[in-house]
Formats: sequence, structure tokens, C-alpha cells
Amino acid sequence: MNCKVFVLSALALLSSGVFARPQEVSWYGFIAPEYAYDSRRMVEARDYHYTLYPMDIDCTQDGRDANDVPQTSFTPFNTRFGLKTKSPGVFGADEIKTLLEVDFRGWGTNSAMLRLRKAMITFCKDKIAYVFGQNYHPFAAPTTYPNMVSYGKGDPYDSAVFVPQAGILYYFGKQEDESEQIGFFLWSSMMGARLDGPEGRSSRYMREGVFPGAHLRIQGHVKKILVGGSFDVRPVRPRSKTAIQSPAYFEDKTFSTYAAALYAEGRFDTGVIKLHGTYSRGYEDLYGLGGYAVKTQDTITKRRTYIPLKTLLGWGEFETTIADVVKPGLFIGVGKNFGAGTSLYRPVLDDDSLGEPIVYGSGCTIDRLFRVAPRIWIEREPIKLGIEAEWNRAWYGTLDGAARVICPHSVDSIRVLCALYYMF
Repeated sequence: MNCKVFVLSALALLSSGVFARPQEVSWYGFIAPEYAYDSRRMVEARDYHYTLYPMDIDCTQDGRDANDVPQTSFTPFNTRFGLKTKSPGVFGADEIKTLLEVDFRGWGTNSAMLRLRKAMITFCKDKIAYVFGQNYHPFAAPTTYPNMVSYGKGDPYDSAVFVPQAGILYYFGKQEDESEQIGFFLWSSMMGARLDGPEGRSSRYMREGVFPGAHLRIQGHVKKILVGGSFDVRPVRPRSKTAIQSPAYFEDKTFSTYAAALYAEGRFDTGVIKLHGTYSRGYEDLYGLGGYAVKTQDTITKRRTYIPLKTLLGWGEFETTIADVVKPGLFIGVGKNFGAGTSLYRPVLDDDSLGEPIVYGSGCTIDRLFRVAPRIWIEREPIKLGIEAEWNRAWYGTLDGAARVICPHSVDSIRVLCALYYMF
């Protein structure tokens, strides 16, 4: 047989076998235009589609605040499409599940691009699931997530970052019940999780730490209360040489960041109550507070050692249902920055006139954060209408020799948001 005919025949047989496999396919999504008003400029991402907390005061020569500027933002980009499949398993698995989810909140400046959210392959065997692909960072605990109208949900008090990962999950009950599980994950930092550093914001600092991040999660019910906890650790390597320009010495110093979370959810006849708290050292790339600082520096080679900053973030939420249609709720979030906890090798200056910065991160000059956000959802299939008001307060200050914020002053913002969802 002609070689070309043989190859084409083999490919045809293979493809026919693949497509002949029985497979369940379902799709879902929504179209969701949003309309928002902010009383001042906000720290944001993705062309103002993702707001975190108010900007600090920027005084002009005539004594005005340049950031005290109200604004509106209209966007249809919170529009999503998802696809799920289920097919008989191979390699010993009972079945294989896949999940693909995209939206239109891209990464560009002044542009909107199709963005990959989730791309997962799951091999299911009895009570065990092996997962590969991209999903929420494991800190985004399943079933216990804020139901805010805002696209950012509970950020910066909770995480909504997508990262590549691989993991194994053991379900105490049925796999369909995600509330009873223990899981171990390895994850890496890419577009969704980028650290600040000597060469700007990049995922390279974690990737060059060689080892991926490791995450352990366990959750289950204590009577009617769902309780859970997570622990996460990862290595970071800020730089490979002691100066951006030559001459420089090679530097291979790495350090570890880690974080722990506890959470609970109670569902009662009158409504749902959720609580979540996270203590972290150096996890600002998950849209939280913090970062890391230079602890020591050799006077000759300029080689450095590093220390992550300590932060504590927490939130609580209550939601009830009226007549199966109206769902009022309230979100409250708080955050605290504790700095490095030890003296750094030199003082931290606002203008850093001594050269290269020694503190890297997000919100490092914020001492504490506060948010209260009442909302109301009105749901009648296929329409969901959400109205929410946020009061955000951030206390900004200057950094002392241990990267603690001193002499803080408060900055407030009010955000009013309306979102209309058509579910399909």
C-alpha cells in the first residue's frame, strides 16, 4: 500500500474512533453589561474593568486632590461563554470531564480581548479526581465565594486569579458535592498572577524559583456549617544579577512566600452567612495587599536577601431570599498590613533617592482597608439584575525602617454599580 494512502487511512480511522466516542456536551454563559459610578479614581486593572481600592491623595500646587475626580464606566465585557463535556474514561478512569470558559475582559491597555478563564481536564475514578489545566487559584475555595455584583467579587479581600495547575482531589462523598473534599495542587504563575520586582511586574520571578507553588486544601461539614482551610507556599527569585546594567554580580537568592486561609459557610432558612480570613506573606499578585522587601545587602557585591511582608485580610457576607426572586445581601471586608516585622538594611524613602527600590508589591503604603457593600439581586430566569453600593476606605501613609505604614490618613470612595445579566 502506498505510504501516503496508509497514513491518511490511519488518520481517518483514528479520527472516526475519537468522534464516535459517546460524549455529553453542555454549554452555558451570559451577556452582562455593567454601569458604574465612582466618586474618585480607583486602583484598577484591565482598563478599569476591575477596581480594588481608592487611590491616595495627589496634591496639586493649588491645594486640590488630582485623584478626587468622579467618573462613570460602562462596559459589556463581563460576557462569558463556557463549554462542558463528559465522556467515558481511559487509563483506568471511570470518566473524563472537560471545562472550557472564556470571557471578554482582556489584558490589554485600552483594548478588550478574548480571555481564557478556565481550561480543565479531569480524570474521575471512584472518589478521586485528577485535574490538569487552568482554573481559579486554589485559594478561591469552592462553594464559599462572595456573591457581589462587582466583577472583582471580594477582591482584594479574596482571590479571583486564574493560574495553570495540576492537582488531585479526594471527595468524602459524591464527586458532585464539592463541599466535602481534600485536595493537593501544584500551580504556576503566568498572566493571571504576576509579582512586582526589580524589572517590573512579571511572572518570571516565580517561574525562576524553579519549583511550582504547592497548595493543600481541606473542607467539610460540621453539622450544618461548612468549614475549611488552606495552606500555600511557593519560591520566588527576584533577580539573577545585582544590577540592571553591567558591571554586576550573579545573584541566585530565592525566598519563600506562604499563606493560610480559614473559612466557613452556614446555610439557614433565613439566608446564607459566609466568613473568610487569609494571613499571607508576599501574595500581592493575587490582588491582595503586600509584597516583599530587601532585608540585607552586601556592601561589596550588592547581593541581597529578601523578606515577605505580612498581611491579614478577611471578609464576611450575609444574603437572604425574599419570595424566591429578591436577594438582598451585605459584604464587609477588612485588611491590615503589618510590614516586614523586622528592620530592613536601610530606610525606605518615598522618592527612593538612594537608588533601586527595596520594597516591591501592591498597596505597600496602605496600613489598612475597609469595605462595606450592600446589594440586591433580582432574579427571574433568564434575567438577573444586580444593584450594589460600595463604600471603600484606605488608610495611606509612609513606610518606616521595617516597612510598616506610619502616620496614615484615610481616603474614601463610593461606587454605585448596576449589572444586567442574560443567562443562557
